[in-house]
Amino acid sequence: MRGRLGRGSFIGIWLITQFAVSIIFMIFCSWNYFFAVLIALIIISSCIIIFIIIGRLHDLGRPGFECWLILVPAYNIYMMYELLAVKGTNGPNAYGDDPLNSISKTETHNLPKSNQN
Repeated sequence: MRGRLGRGSFIGIWLITQFAVSIIFMIFCSWNYFFAVLIALIIISSCIIIFIIIGRLHDLGRPGFECWLILVPAYNIYMMYELLAVKGTNGPNAYGDDPLNSISKTETHNLPKSNQN
């Protein structure tokens, strides 16, 4: 996966994923397929969480394979602090353009040039 994901997007996607999983779980918890639904939800939400952690690590200038460090006890607390609180690298890095500057560059690129005499 290439690309960067800012703190706000990371938190938003994570919260939406957790909310959706909770709602789906509450709907299906009384069905006969409880364990099948539970396993499917765990797999799907885990994949989404892994992808957004990789995007956030890319924003910090770190390789995506470090997402597995979240499984290391004690280090996972430090890693969550970095994912939630540390600002990404300024400007473009090896994983793409800065997500905070990409909107402003697009908007200013489409503005007409002023004539300076």
